[in-house]
Amino acid sequence: MKAIDTNVLVRYYTADDAKQHAAAVAVLKGEEALFVPKTVVQELWWALTSTRQYRFSENKVNAVITHLAGLSNIVLEDADAVVTALKYQQQGVEFADALHLASSAGCGQLLTFDAAFKKRATKLNLRPSCVVPV
Repeated sequence: MKAIDTNVLVRYYTADDAKQHAAAVAVLKGEEALFVPKTVVQELWWALTSTRQYRFSENKVNAVITHLAGLSNIVLEDADAVVTALKYQQQGVEFADALHLASSAGCGQLLTFDAAFKKRATKLNLRPSCVVPV
C-alpha cells in the first residue's frame, strides 16, 4: 500500500496544474489501495479553505472529503473519526477542532482553552465533553 500526501489530493480536486492533475487522477482512479492519514485530511481542509488560491467553502470541502472517503481504493486513517468530524463541522464546529474531538472519542474529556469551541461542543452535547483546565 502507498500513502498519499496532501498536495496530490489538492491537485486532484482543484485541477490547477494540468500535468499534476492528470497524474493525481491516474493515482486516485487506479486499482491500488491508497492510505490517507487523517493529518493529510486536516491539511487538505486547511489548504482548500484557507489559501488565497482556492478559498473553497466549508460545505464544498466537506463534500470533497466525503467523496475521498467514498473512493473504493482509499483507506482513510481513523475513518470513523473523520466522518464524525465532518458531521460536527456541519453543526458549526471548526473542522480541526471537530477532528480533535472525534479522535478523542475514547477519552472522558478534551481539555481546551478555546472557549468558543467548548461552548459550541457543550451546546451540541458532543462527546467527549470539552473542559477548560483550571
